[in-house]
Order: sequence, then C-alpha cells, then structure tokens
Amino acid sequence: MKKLLIVSIRISILLIIFTIIIEKSFSQTKDLLRKEIEANVKSDEFYVVPVKETGVIIFSEGDESVKQNKVKSDLWIVTLYDTEFNQKWQREVPIAEGLKLVDKIIEDDYLYLAFDQTGPKKNTFQAVKIGVKEGDVKIVTGEAPNSVLNVFSVNNGKVFLGGATTLTGGQRFSRIMVSYCTCFIPVFFGYLNPPSDPLLYHIDFSKSKVTNIHPKEKGCLAVTDINALKSSNQTEVLTSIMLDKKKKQTGIVSRVYDDNGKFVREYTIKSKLNNLLSKGFVSEHNGIKYIVGTYKKRIDKSNKDKYKTYGVGDNGVYFTMFDEKEKQKFIKFYEFTKFDGFEGFVNKGVNKKIKKSKKGNGNKKNILIGYNLLVHKPIYTENEILTISEAYYAEYHTETRCCDSQGRSYTVSVFDGWRTTHALIASFDYEGELLWSTTFAIGTLSFDLKRRIRVLPQENRTVLAFNYDGTIYTKAIINKEVIDESTVEIETNFGSDKVKSNYKSDMEYWYDNYYIAYGYQKIKKDKENKNKDIKKKRKVFYFNKIQVD
Repeated sequence: MKKLLIVSIRISILLIIFTIIIEKSFSQTKDLLRKEIEANVKSDEFYVVPVKETGVIIFSEGDESVKQNKVKSDLWIVTLYDTEFNQKWQREVPIAEGLKLVDKIIEDDYLYLAFDQTGPKKNTFQAVKIGVKEGDVKIVTGEAPNSVLNVFSVNNGKVFLGGATTLTGGQRFSRIMVSYCTCFIPVFFGYLNPPSDPLLYHIDFSKSKVTNIHPKEKGCLAVTDINALKSSNQTEVLTSIMLDKKKKQTGIVSRVYDDNGKFVREYTIKSKLNNLLSKGFVSEHNGIKYIVGTYKKRIDKSNKDKYKTYGVGDNGVYFTMFDEKEKQKFIKFYEFTKFDGFEGFVNKGVNKKIKKSKKGNGNKKNILIGYNLLVHKPIYTENEILTISEAYYAEYHTETRCCDSQGRSYTVSVFDGWRTTHALIASFDYEGELLWSTTFAIGTLSFDLKRRIRVLPQENRTVLAFNYDGTIYTKAIINKEVIDESTVEIETNFGSDKVKSNYKSDMEYWYDNYYIAYGYQKIKKDKENKNKDIKKKRKVFYFNKIQVD
C-alpha cells in the first residue's frame, strides 16, 4: 500500500482575468490545502473523483493481491478525504488481475467504476458500486469474449457498458496466412479488418446480473456514445453502422432503453453529401436533442478531382437536431478549414494551399484537413450553443537499433503519446448555423487520451482552464476574442522545494468556488530545509485545493 507522506499547506494562486469593464481573478483568501502521496511516477496511477461538499475520493491499484475462488485479484485502494483533506474512510477493493479502468462516474451518493480486460481468449469486465458516505462496496463480473469495452454510463443506479468485438490473435494470424497464400488479394477487400459487432451490457447491481442487450445486425461497427436521459430515466446509445456497404456509407443509430435495459425505441441519424459520420455526442436541452460529432469526407471516383486531403483522421464537424418526436430537422457539416485559425496548426505548405483554395487561386481542389477531435458536452445559453473540442494526433519518433539476424541496424517507430495541439471553440445558433469560432494552442503530450480543458462558470464570457506540466493555464473569451490569458505554477509543500519534473497534471471542478488540481512531481529538497522527515528527493502524487474568487 502506498505510504501517505504529508500534509496540508498553502498554494498561492492569483490568476487575473480582465474583461472590458470588470475584473475577475483566481485567488485565495487563506492557506489552501495540499496532500502528497509517495508514488512511483512511471507505474502508479491515481484517480481523482470530487464528490462536492462530501470531499474527494482518491483511488489507485495497490501493491498487494489476493486469491478468491481461484481467481487472482489486485487490491485497489479507495480513500475518501473531506474538504480539509482529512481521511474519512479507506477500502481495499479486489479487482480481477489485469483489468484496466474504463471510466468513473458519480451518481447521487455512489461512485461507479468500470474495468475491462482485452485479451485474445476471453475478456473479463467488472463494474463496481461504492457508497460515498460509508464506503460500502459491491462488485459485478461479466465475460465478453474478444472485445473492447470503452463506453460507460450510469442511469438511476443501472450501468451501461458498450464497445465492439475484435479479432483474436489466432483469427488475425490465420487471415494473414490466407492473404499471404493468395498473393494478398483478400487484403484489398478488407479481409484483415472485417466489420466489428457492437456490444452493450446492462448491469443491475440489485440482482448482480449482467445482460448483453444490443441486437445482432449486419453492418454494425461499434457503440460510440452512451448518454443518460435523466428527465425520463432512459438511456440513449449511439451505434455507428454501415448504412450502405457498397458505397461504404456510415450512419449512426440511436437506441433508447429504460433503466432496466429494455428496448424502447430507435431512430437513425442520417448523413448526406458523401459524409461518413464517425462519432457523435448526444445531449438534451428543453426536450430537444442535439448531436455534435465528427465526420470524414468519402472520396471516390465521383469527387476525387474536387478534394485533396492532408493528414489522417476526420475532416470536419457535423451538427444535427431532433425534435420532441425524434424527427431529424437538419444536419449541417463544417469542414475544419471553415473554423477560424484551424489551418494554423498544419504545416506551412498545407497552410498556403488552404489560403489559395479559399481565395480561389491556384489549386482548384478543396483542401481537407485530417484531424481527430475529443468533443465536449455542449454548453447551452439563451442565444447560442457553445461546443468545445480538443484536436489531437498520435506522435512518434524514430530510433535506430542494432542489430537484426544479419547484423544490420534497423529503425523502429516509438509511440511518444497523444499530442493535443489546440482547442476549437465554436458557437452555433439553435438552427445549426455557425456564428463564430476560434482556436488556441495547447501543446500537451500524454499517454492518457482524455479531455483536459475545464470550463469555469463566469458571466458573459467563457473561461477555459487546464493544468499541464504543473502549471494552470487560463484563457478568457468573449465571443471569438481571447481577452486575457494567464499561467500560474502550482507550488509545493515548501517554498524552497525544487520541482524537477511534472507528469499527468490535471484539474477538476469541486464545489462552490473550489477546484482541485493534481498530478505527479519529482521534487528535490533544498539544503536549507532541515526537516529530517522529508526525503532529499521524493516522487509524489499531489492534489491541491484551489479557490476561485
């Protein structure tokens, strides 16, 4: 079990955000709290779950394991701290060996966790329900052979866990051998990558029951989003499907289930103009459903002379709306080049071609940018719908190694992490028309692919913040203009401490006007610090309580 080191102390933060008329700031009126837990920065993974005025839950995989019913389990340590970082309870939760966390969700007074294990023979998954106030634990286990489960939601205490099937190692090997023996002809027909089947499991803790509730059908790809409709105790599941296999035309089907996993109804999100819908994020506002997602332009013989694509990924954002009767009223598409500043994050050569294309000079083809986006839940105001997305790509570097079986050096590509290059903020009216857009650089690199930007509640403006590399960055935006931006480094327990490096920095909204910032640090103690209880060098997981004035 990880050893708890220290203690509470101050973090001085003053982030001043100016507007035209009044001034807003991040500040503190008294010493705020910081906690440090000794950690192996490279292997230990801590997770933070704010639970409003009750406190904050910190959990991680422990060093010990147990064997129950011939099944080996790792003990995960789950701890609740109050708002002053005093420990209220701690539990050891046995999770089957090899499982990784899918996601964590707070609903009412319970913390729900989903764990998944991808393997060639079988895939064990588990759902965990933990009472926030008393720390009571309940675990339900299921099996999903040859699958990846990566979409998780909770509605009225019932868990929905979705994903898709995958090929086993043996199946993939046999397909490679068949292709090899037939001059790789099957490769050109998608033989190595057959369509996957979506999976959706309903988990009822009251009955300890797991049920696969997704219907079997041809042409499905994967479950892409699960959204709890709190107003009706129903859950909406988006599944990417192949509407027309010959034309490779994809769409998204939304299926609605009640909280017992019983199918209620479905409707289809239809595309147009050779646009292949990739992902979708559904949300509800005043009984109307809005879905924002990304799409890829289908290039074939009919339009290959019209478009030129640079980069890998999707080519734009779609925005669609369904009325109270779930009838699709419109769907509108916006290529990435339509958003102000987006082309500034591609190389200079492509940037010039985009500018020429917009002016109608030079290249007669429309330029498409290939990029991946993490889309946030839309923010609804009286006159606009604000969407925030984070653009990313996989970053690699090349290494030369020695030697192969014949003594020759060779090169390999090494994955460095996910590079989040910039944020896209786009405002739409309630008819899906783009009102304004802006972008700003982020530049983070991490092995964790997740949303990092936090939206802070401010009147008449949008304030965005994220914690990266031990520094909190903020940007205040009115319409499309960035009116102020600030950075502040997070201090450690002692002013003389020297932070040698930061890892996996992040932050979350907590309660009232408090936020919690957390991450990993390697710290060197200053010689002037005579406290013998503090190591000369320490590696810690930290979390700090921050006040916003």
